Amino acid sequence: DAPWRQTPPSAPRRALRTVLAAATSPLVDLAALLDLALAPLLRRTPGCSNTYRLVARRDTAGPV
Repeated sequence: DAPWRQTPPSAPRRALRTVLAAATSPLVDLAALLDLALAPLLRRTPGCSNTYRLVARRDTAGPV
């Protein structure tokens, strides 16, 4: 559980977390499979951007 909390979570809270994690696990697995399946198709599609590359690009013009 979270070491920064002063009190540990109650039993119902832990049970709820377990149930929700089990319920969402198939959705995460499906999203990962879709990502793997669609990656080759979207990699070369014009107009699809790479947001990380845009954010990580260094601005050489200096402050505006």
